[in-house]
Amino acid sequence: MNRLAHTIAAILICLGVSTHLLAQNNARQLPTDTTIKVKNVAFKMILVQGGDFVQGASSRIGKTTKTGENPAHKVWLDSYRIGQTEVTQALWVAVMGSEPTLWGGWGVHGRGDDYPVYHVKWTDVQTFITRLNALTGLQFRLPTEAEWEFAARGGNAGAHSRFAGGHLLDKVAWNRHNGEGHTHPVAQKTPNALGLYDMSGNVWEWCEDWYANYNVGSQYNPKGPASGVSKVVRGGSWASPSQSCRVSSRDADAPDNMYDCVGFRLALSAPEVPRKDAKPRKFKDFTFRSGQYHIQGFAFDQRSQCLYLSTTTAIVKMALDGTVLGSVVGFKGHVGQVVLDTVTRKVYATLEALDDDLCNGMAAFAGYELFTRATAAVYIVEVDMDKITRLDIPEQEIVVKHGLAAPLADYKAEVTVVGKRYEHRYGVCGIDALAIGPTIGAPSDGGRYLYVSCAITLDTVRTDNDYNILLCYPLGDFRQPAHSYFIHTGNTAYGVQNMVWDAFRQRLHLFVYPGKKSAYPNYNVFSIDVTQPSLYAPLQGVPYATEPMEQLKVVSGSYCTAGAQGICHYDESRFLTAKYQKIDNHRYTTIKLFPKRKNAF
Repeated sequence: MNRLAHTIAAILICLGVSTHLLAQNNARQLPTDTTIKVKNVAFKMILVQGGDFVQGASSRIGKTTKTGENPAHKVWLDSYRIGQTEVTQALWVAVMGSEPTLWGGWGVHGRGDDYPVYHVKWTDVQTFITRLNALTGLQFRLPTEAEWEFAARGGNAGAHSRFAGGHLLDKVAWNRHNGEGHTHPVAQKTPNALGLYDMSGNVWEWCEDWYANYNVGSQYNPKGPASGVSKVVRGGSWASPSQSCRVSSRDADAPDNMYDCVGFRLALSAPEVPRKDAKPRKFKDFTFRSGQYHIQGFAFDQRSQCLYLSTTTAIVKMALDGTVLGSVVGFKGHVGQVVLDTVTRKVYATLEALDDDLCNGMAAFAGYELFTRATAAVYIVEVDMDKITRLDIPEQEIVVKHGLAAPLADYKAEVTVVGKRYEHRYGVCGIDALAIGPTIGAPSDGGRYLYVSCAITLDTVRTDNDYNILLCYPLGDFRQPAHSYFIHTGNTAYGVQNMVWDAFRQRLHLFVYPGKKSAYPNYNVFSIDVTQPSLYAPLQGVPYATEPMEQLKVVSGSYCTAGAQGICHYDESRFLTAKYQKIDNHRYTTIKLFPKRKNAF
C-alpha cells in the first residue's frame, strides 16, 4: 500500500518530566552566564557556545612551536561554561577552610583575596572541586585541554591571535617580562573575545587530561588518554617566556607536584535543563504552501534561526516567517526526515530509491527512470548546511550520499513465515526517520551516533513485522551499524516517520502512523528511556530469527497525534510540529510551537 495514501495525525505527545533527570541535574540550573556565590565569595562562569576549531600550532599564531603542539587537528566541542578568571585565594579558603600550608602558603609570590590560588596539586584541585560541588549542588570540573584552548582562543568569536586576547603579550598577560617575580590579582589585563581573563600568563592552569601526543584525525569532545604519568597544564605564568604563553602551548606535570606558578580555573558542562524561572523564547506560528508533496520532517538551527525541511523531493532552508532562503533539488527518490548536526554544521536526511509504488510513482511523475530490483538503494544524504545559500542547487553540487547496505539487504531478502513466502526480512521496506544522539544506555560517555529507523510494511497477516528497527551508526561511518535495535511496538503503518532525541527527559521519542493489528494498542508515539541499556532476547513471531537479538524496551506510549509529519526541538523543553492540510487542491503546512504553555510537560 502506498505510504502517501495514509492521513497525517495532528498534535504532539503529552509527557511527564523525568524525576530521575531532574534529580540528576538538581533543581538548580544556570542561565547563559551566571555569578555563583560561595560563603560571600562570588565568581562568574562564562558560556562557551559549542563549535569547531583547529587545535595545535598553526601559522596564524606564529611559527615558533614547542614539542607536542603538532599535528594541528580539527576538534568539535559541545557547549560548556568556564571560569571568567582563575580560581582566587578567597574562593579556595571559602571552600577548603584554609590556604595551602606547604612552602609557606601564599606569602612568597603574591597573597590576597583577588590573587590566583597556587601551590596546589592536581589532586588537591580534585578535593576542592568535590567540596565545591557539595556546597553548590552543581557539577564543576577542570576543563579538558581542548575546552581550555578553544576558550583561550575566544571560542567561535576568536580572531586567531597568538595569545589569549591579542598579539601583544604585555597587554593581555603577566609574564616573565612584566611579572616582577610574582603573581598578580586576576582580571587586571585585557580579556579575550569571550571576556576571559589571564588565560595567557599569571599562573599555569591544570587541565583534566593526561598528557599525550596529539592524534592526526578530527575529534569530538576529546578527553585525552585514560591513563598517563603527567597532567596537562596550559597558559604560561608570571615566570614564563612569551613562547609558553601562546594559546597552543602545552606543558605537563605529575598530578602530585605543586609550584608557585600553577593554579587552575573551573569548568561546568552546559546543563540540558533550563531553570524553571527562565523566560522561554517566543515563536509565532506560520503557514506556507507545501508543493506537490507534504513535509516529511524538519529541523531547527538555533545559530541561524532557520528551518531545514524535507519536502519529499528537496531539502529547503526556510526563515521563521516562511521565506525560502535556499533549496537543494534533483533528488531521485523519496527524501525522508532531516536532522542537523550542529557540531559539524551538517544536514542529514534519508533517501529511498526503491522499486516500490511510492518511489516509482515519484519517478514517473518527475520523468526520470524507474527503479528496479537491481538498482534499488537507500542512502544517508549529507549536506553542509551553510552551503545552502540559493534556490534550486542541484544535489550533485553539494550532496554526499552514503549507501546503507544493512537495511537494503533486509529489503531485498525473502523469508518464510508459517509456510508463506514474503518479501522483506522483518518487514523492512526502506528507511525513514533520523536522530542524532549519544550512546543508548550510556548517554554521558561522549559517543555520537546517527540513529536510522527502518520503514516497516503495513501487513496485518504476517507476524514478523511487529518490531520497529533502529540502526545505530557512528557519525561519519555508515558502512555497518554499530547496533541494530529491535523495538516491540506492534506493527505500525510503515514504521517510524520522525524521531526526536529528547535530552530534557532522557527519552528517544518515536512518532508513527498507528498500526491496525487488534492485538496491540496501536499508539501514535513510543518513548525509549535512553539511560537504560539494551537487552538480548528472542524475537516474538519471527521464526527465522533463531538467535537472541538486541532490543530496546518501550517505557511509554501515547495516542497523542502529530509528529509523524514533522517535529523537532525549538529549545531544550519545547518542540515545533508540522500540521499538513489541503485547501482548494493546494497543500499547506503550518509550523507550530508545542507546548504553548511554559513547563507544559
